Amino acid sequence: MTIGNSAFQNCGLTSVTIPYSVTSIGWRSFNYESLKEIICLPVVPPLIHLSQYSWDVTAPEAYSNCVLYVPRGCYSSYYNSDWKIFNIIERNMTVLEALSKGMVKEGARYDMNGVRLKTLHKGLNILRMSDGTTKKIMVR
Repeated sequence: MTIGNSAFQNCGLTSVTIPYSVTSIGWRSFNYESLKEIICLPVVPPLIHLSQYSWDVTAPEAYSNCVLYVPRGCYSSYYNSDWKIFNIIERNMTVLEALSKGMVKEGARYDMNGVRLKTLHKGLNILRMSDGTTKKIMVR
């Protein structure tokens, strides 16, 4: 999926979540000067169209106050791509942080025997997430 050219350019967004399905972001899709937070869910960094007409790379200070959240273990792939224009990168967001930010929703909980749970229990819990992934959470 692609976020088209100028899709949200003049919306004044301060936070945006890039869904898992996005593979490309068009020219001037956002007004990056107003963004304080980008939550990027794709494991493979989406292609961003950099030019003087898109992310305005001639003004890197516009990105210095924006936090880019990337999936755990994906720091290098984002840093080695055009996303490196963002100076602050949080690279180890936990499942609980992702849940608290509304990035993914918990679909179902299970214990280690595959029995569905109504609430988290002490010990290892298996969560099926809204994005189709499964996570293990240790509750002490």
